Amino acid sequence: MGSSSRLHRLDEVYPGRTLKLLLACLAITTVLNILLLLLVDNPPEYDHNSLRRDIDSSNFTFIGDDFPREYPLPAAALGPVALTVEDSVNFQLDTSQGAAQWRAIIPSGGGYVTLGPEQRRFRLSMFHALDCLNTVRENVLYRKTHRDIPASSEAQFCLSYIRQMIQCRADTQLESVRSEYGGKSVQPFYTHNNCRDWSIVYNELTSFHMS
Repeated sequence: MGSSSRLHRLDEVYPGRTLKLLLACLAITTVLNILLLLLVDNPPEYDHNSLRRDIDSSNFTFIGDDFPREYPLPAAALGPVALTVEDSVNFQLDTSQGAAQWRAIIPSGGGYVTLGPEQRRFRLSMFHALDCLNTVRENVLYRKTHRDIPASSEAQFCLSYIRQMIQCRADTQLESVRSEYGGKSVQPFYTHNNCRDWSIVYNELTSFHMS
């Protein structure tokens, strides 16, 4: 029996209730979205050039290990923000569109910055990890048609790097276990409210390479 037939019979048994339920759900969703917009503050504006001048005039020499461990974006600008995990059609493993999206996820300049009086080169960890994911993806596809060739050393390094970065960040958000799958599978499509605003990082790197 088609879905339209089931809905038609439901309306016959419960006249008007289906429409009322849909309208109620729509109203609740609208109210929640409005509340979210009211509760989430816009990140404060900051001067990109002033930020980099502060870095260059800091007490770090940028020689050896004497450099800041993080690119010093204002903490308030980075969030936290919410991310709802979804089973997206984007960034597929083996499509031409997916390959283009994986290449485009790295900003202009490759995620690199130059800091300090001698313009020492660094890369932000987020872009290193994203680049590594694409390296692993490409290696998986290559080995589908070249099974006699072992995984590249770069892919092996990248897999290890991604594992360690996940462990480093130690996200403790709870994900509900689905009992209908034997108590092992989790329901992943939750909203994570402890994310940092990655768009701010992209904007900063874009501004960095335009200045």
